[in-house]
Amino acid sequence: MSDRLQVSSTLRTDQRPLALTMGSINVSELVHRLGSDEDAVRKMAVFKLQSSIGDPSFADIFILEGGLAKLQFLALYATGNTLAYSLTSFSRLLEVDKGWEYVHQDLVERVGYPGLLQFVLTER
Repeated sequence: MSDRLQVSSTLRTDQRPLALTMGSINVSELVHRLGSDEDAVRKMAVFKLQSSIGDPSFADIFILEGGLAKLQFLALYATGNTLAYSLTSFSRLLEVDKGWEYVHQDLVERVGYPGLLQFVLTER
């Protein structure tokens, strides 16, 4: 992704002073939606996330905005398509070597990939 980071000084309803965007995606808003009480909102946010999270620059901003903890929560507790999109996003984040600090035994067990836990424990 060759989009550049843009910082807007607009105030949002939660009084955060900056809106961080990359291309047409408002990263701040996307992270906010990942923590929504509504499943449909979370599902759409994580669906959009999977197409951008593989860009290291986007991943950095996503992590700075607090998105990693929300993505981990979805990977641990979501179901259906929301779970599938969360795991895809998490996988793409790990491919750019970011987010490893959020890979714990409970996440590995949730995915159910034998041998991955031992790999994570020995390599990291």
